[in-house]
Amino acid sequence: MFALSTKEERICECEKQTRTVPSLDVCADAAIFVWGYFTPFGEVRVDRFQVAATGVSVGASGLLLALGVGLVCDARAREVDARARAHSEQRAARATPGQDRVAQQWAEIQQLRERVARSRTRSVAAQPARVARPDNIDLVIEEMDDETPRSFSTVDARAEMPELAPIRAAVATGDVDKIHEAVAQHNALGGEPVFLHDDPELAKRGITVRSRWDRSRSFGVVLEASATDQTDPCTVLVAPGAIVKSGSDGDQDTAPIQARFIHVGPKEKATASADICCAQIHQHDPRGKQSRGITSHKDPRVARVAAAAERDSASWGAAQVAIWAVANDVTATEVASAPGGYARFIDPARDVLESAGIDTNKLPLYAKANPKVRRDSLDLDILGRIRGG
Repeated sequence: MFALSTKEERICECEKQTRTVPSLDVCADAAIFVWGYFTPFGEVRVDRFQVAATGVSVGASGLLLALGVGLVCDARAREVDARARAHSEQRAARATPGQDRVAQQWAEIQQLRERVARSRTRSVAAQPARVARPDNIDLVIEEMDDETPRSFSTVDARAEMPELAPIRAAVATGDVDKIHEAVAQHNALGGEPVFLHDDPELAKRGITVRSRWDRSRSFGVVLEASATDQTDPCTVLVAPGAIVKSGSDGDQDTAPIQARFIHVGPKEKATASADICCAQIHQHDPRGKQSRGITSHKDPRVARVAAAAERDSASWGAAQVAIWAVANDVTATEVASAPGGYARFIDPARDVLESAGIDTNKLPLYAKANPKVRRDSLDLDILGRIRGG
């Protein structure tokens, strides 16, 4: 608020006084009243003609006086209005630039608030209804079970280089022996070497492979390779069958279900993210503590299942049940009682296991299920019948 100057106060007072001056219509009414008052009075008291003349004269004078006062008041009112408008314009012109900037800034802030409100409304409308806390494994499992099948692919562009094609082909099979053989053949040809995540040669070269929980994923890890300044460039392959060791006994070890090629050079730190599956059905959520490193599962079937899940773009729930089937030899009862409602993934997991070349008829998980006709058994039966005549 701004204080009024003395000049401004005088103008405002003048405006108030102007509003109290009778208008032209009021003055005319007063003149008519004067005419009517004097005329009867003259007719009664004195000579008729004299009074009439006097009444006419007085009435005319009153009328002219009233008209003159009304015209003066109207002119004065117009003058005051004009001066008030001019004063307002001068006052607006005298506004400081800082005041203008403040007003403009407030207007911009209001516009930004409205834009943020509209954006927030659209974001809330587009956000999925499901929300899960990272430390609640039951909600995380239920959330991931409902996800649609997705494509698993490498994140390092170097993995697509032609010289790594034989290694990629071996990785897709999940056969640990074939993967080791392909890596050895590649390194024997010279050029930039490739090392598996648990190769002792990495430590000799000053390369450390670690993992940490990826909070941006529902259930994932960030795989990290860091090198010293004496390290020659190389590629670290986190192959199928890798196991992220939990940070505490009683917590789950987990298995990445995508292979990752991580290229690292001198004094570099490179990372890649991957989804993981629990490899110990009866253990607890491991993400409360830092993991203890990366190793490999002792059962080679885990590697084959992880490779099949990536190759076939299986859903996370089907991949999880398939990992349990080979890593923990679970039964259907154990899967059904696991938090998250995994019973509905038992059949899809069977397809993943069969794709990995595992005879599901021999697994405890499908002990009470209808036997699955396998192509290799059918081929052997037909061949036996042909040979038997």
